[in-house]
Amino acid sequence: MQLLLPIFPNDATLINESVGVYERDGIVQYLVNGLPVYSHAKGENDAFRFITSNFIHQSAARYNYAATELTKILNQTETIFPGTDLKMIFEITADLNCAR
Repeated sequence: MQLLLPIFPNDATLINESVGVYERDGIVQYLVNGLPVYSHAKGENDAFRFITSNFIHQSAARYNYAATELTKILNQTETIFPGTDLKMIFEITADLNCAR
């Protein structure tokens, strides 16, 4: 008999068919396809923000495209950093080679 993957713990909350999250012993664990990818202590908001922003970035190429277009507009303003004569240049460092 073939085992179907992914397998999540019984107490995991599924975010979608591939991503789940559960908390045990004060540690919040994030799973992708049943495998642990991130964890943080319960209540650690900075880690939560970092992890969820990574999930959002990885799931939506259209947001990368929108951010790229926004950087073009911001660079056209030629904004000077306050208190200096340095021109601010905005760039996206995310991988933009994914399909829109």
